[in-house]
Amino acid sequence: MLLNMKIKFYLFFCFLLLTGENLYSQSSRFKWEEKEKLEKINNLQDSAKWDYEMLQKDMSQKRPRLEREGMDFGIFPVPKYTQGLGTGANINLNYFGKKIFWNYFFSEKNGVNEQYLGDKNSEVFFAVVILTDSLNTSPDKNNVSYNVVSRNYPDKLASGVLKTKNNSIEYISFLTGDRKQFALINLRLFDLDQGRLVLIAPQKDGSLRSMQLLLPIMEYEDINEYIALVLKENKVKSFFLNNGNI
Repeated sequence: MLLNMKIKFYLFFCFLLLTGENLYSQSSRFKWEEKEKLEKINNLQDSAKWDYEMLQKDMSQKRPRLEREGMDFGIFPVPKYTQGLGTGANINLNYFGKKIFWNYFFSEKNGVNEQYLGDKNSEVFFAVVILTDSLNTSPDKNNVSYNVVSRNYPDKLASGVLKTKNNSIEYISFLTGDRKQFALINLRLFDLDQGRLVLIAPQKDGSLRSMQLLLPIMEYEDINEYIALVLKENKVKSFFLNNGNI
């Protein structure tokens, strides 16, 4: 049975509707080459280019306890930009007697990625599916947290953590303006060119198993249905129902 998470299932867009000129001009074909990369570095170091209103908003944010246990969210000043990112999660509480949690991150269609998206309005740039033996979403005992960060524009960054009874699954993923994409899960590096969908199965002995699958460019509205179908595939069932798994 597929259930929405009560407090941690959410979609949000980090749209920053800013006035004035964008930091980078966007032609019909987005360019992110050496010149643009050097310009970004110079602008990040030039206080005259910073968006101080956004900086103050970042300074006032309160981050969830579990999220703070991972890599600290450093508040760096950045110039103005516009980039819409979002995240969501879902669970299957009765996957052949086991619990499955998944988390995904997506980007809106804009000048950075429009040449790759065609008629799609968004793209999921990373999704992780995790077998778990513990899933508590109450505010005082929450054991899952995730976040997506637009401040690296035109790069995209996402992170999350899920604590099982005896393990902590921690992950970071990114997609750069020139379409380099990787994920780091408990210090294992995944080249997402070989698949944006990663499955993780913690083992009874404390080790981990992974499976990496191709994920077509997909709008976020379709990802839950897609993962539900993936979970029905024989190779995926064998992966998650292995005797060595938690």
